[in-house]
Amino acid sequence: MVTNNNNSVDQPQDEGIVDQPQDEGIVDQPQDEGIVDQPQVKKNSDETQAESHRLEADFALSLVNTLIGFNNQEFSSFEIPSKFSARDETCCFALFAQAAPITPIPATYPEGKFLWFKGVPVPHAANLTPAGLDEIEQVLGSNYSIGFSDLNLADLDPVMINSHQMAVKIYNDRVNKMRATYLATVKDAKSQVTEVCVAALCGFAVVLILVSLVVM
Repeated sequence: MVTNNNNSVDQPQDEGIVDQPQDEGIVDQPQDEGIVDQPQVKKNSDETQAESHRLEADFALSLVNTLIGFNNQEFSSFEIPSKFSARDETCCFALFAQAAPITPIPATYPEGKFLWFKGVPVPHAANLTPAGLDEIEQVLGSNYSIGFSDLNLADLDPVMINSHQMAVKIYNDRVNKMRATYLATVKDAKSQVTEVCVAALCGFAVVLILVSLVVM
């Protein structure tokens, strides 16, 4: 009987149970290095996108300024290839020139001076003419063997495609602003002509009345 009681006293503590309250695997997992690195990865991605957007915008402005300079006769069509450093860039310009409106601001008022009235010149910066477009095609064809009929926007690099779309929007916005300014100037000029004509007719009528009174 005494032997059985001693055996039951020796078994209340189990070393296996005492050693398990802390799990080192759980303690070592509070920080995940992958999650910590995500903000830096996102920052790098944002910087890359910003740089790409800047390059697209810069090239789009280059396309617009080149075409406006050509329209203003600041340089000839033979100088256009030197404005770009690669054949793909020149192809992109050719497609942009094709997309530009032809003579979008027609003259609705004399450009030169007539009688004692000043003319209103058409803003040629946005007025690409059919002859000008033909010149561009001939020069690009002779320098790079680029034919307008062979060009396809989808064949270009995505950056250039985005630049092309941006350039078309920028150019069209400038055309619209120039058109609005031109039409407003023409309206003012016509109003001045009308006022002067009315004043001249009134003066002529007064002279006739005075002459008729003197004769009588």
